Amino acid sequence: MSVQPPAMEATPCEYAGILGDSSESDQEPSPEDQLAASWENLPILERLGLSIGTEMTEEEVESAFAQLALAFRCDQYTLAQRLQAEEHDRTVAQENLNLELERARDTLQFLRGRCVDAERSEMLSCIEASLDTVLDSVSDIIAAAEMLGVVHQEARVCCSVEIMEVHVEHLKRRYAVESAELLETRKRLLRSRGRNHSDSEEGDVRNRFVRRDSLQTLTRRRVSVTLIPTGSQVRNSDTIRLTPIFAL
Repeated sequence: MSVQPPAMEATPCEYAGILGDSSESDQEPSPEDQLAASWENLPILERLGLSIGTEMTEEEVESAFAQLALAFRCDQYTLAQRLQAEEHDRTVAQENLNLELERARDTLQFLRGRCVDAERSEMLSCIEASLDTVLDSVSDIIAAAEMLGVVHQEARVCCSVEIMEVHVEHLKRRYAVESAELLETRKRLLRSRGRNHSDSEEGDVRNRFVRRDSLQTLTRRRVSVTLIPTGSQVRNSDTIRLTPIFAL
């Protein structure tokens, strides 16, 4: 006559009211959840409609960089909420796993009291030891799963970082070219200013020489006019000469 273990009452989890029960985790995800999960697993470039490994022009790289910057900026607004949701799911999974392990241990304890065979009791002891090992390794399993998720996320973001690096290199080259053009334009402007300044100085000197020559010419003309006698001066000089003769 086989003895069945008594039905154990389902002890609710300490955070069952907040985190939910294990029965909720057994439900199949809805198509919307599956679509959201598959969308989250896609690389960022594929979400933006960009192909990986194709050659892009500078304009396409700049456009992709702007879209990535906008995507990262939008993710910052929901980062706290998503982090809280992920921590909630991790806690629910951990609590459900601990609950199932505790139930399995209670079942083994009940079977140990019912078994009188030494071989079966030893087998139950091995199973219980394995359960204790699994229970102690839950934290390590969760940490390893989190690290794996981090690595997957890093792999998805790697291509986006490469596009950002290419865009930064383009900006550096553009900055170097524009700096060289600006320096050359500045040099030309300084040369033109120096040439205009020298031309103005030469013009001033030339005007001074022309003015001095014109003044010298004018004084020469004045001197020549005063030296040449006019007709009235000649008649006056003749009358002066003839006056003593008529007086005699």
